[in-house]
Amino acid sequence: MVRKIISFFLISIPFSAFAGLNIKGIEVDKKADCAYIKSLEIRKGTFAESCKNMMPTWYHEISFLDSKAEIAISQNTSGIITYVAVYKFNFEMALNSLENKFGKSKITKSIIQNRFGAEFEQVEATWRDGNIILSLKKHGGKVDEPVLVLYGHEFIKSDKIKNSPSSDI
Repeated sequence: MVRKIISFFLISIPFSAFAGLNIKGIEVDKKADCAYIKSLEIRKGTFAESCKNMMPTWYHEISFLDSKAEIAISQNTSGIITYVAVYKFNFEMALNSLENKFGKSKITKSIIQNRFGAEFEQVEATWRDGNIILSLKKHGGKVDEPVLVLYGHEFIKSDKIKNSPSSDI
């Protein structure tokens, strides 16, 4: 009887409780695994070792949802990944795939406007695991370009520092 209860309990826990929120295996608030991140790159040629050289932000072209996408990765001066963002992919496929991997998301809808006044429905799906947040938006920097963002405590901390008042006035 105890074995059945334990196995039921394990089955009913969402997958994200075991896996941790990530994008292509990259997690935030952890030290960058430069070799792994470089292995995701699908462009041919020689590129600067941005991760190893402690560049604050670097970009890769990766395979994402069976097509090419762009990923931006930011790290702090200690080599901790603070932010991961993916661009140029199919929103619906991403939403379905992420819900399959991490469980049901919290959906928020709103109306956004472009510079010409045209209105669009914004859909944002959010997953949260402690201080780690994964956000999928139907409209990112461009109306027709979704964005997937993963961030956590280190990003929020750096953002607060960046936006705090300065005595240099």
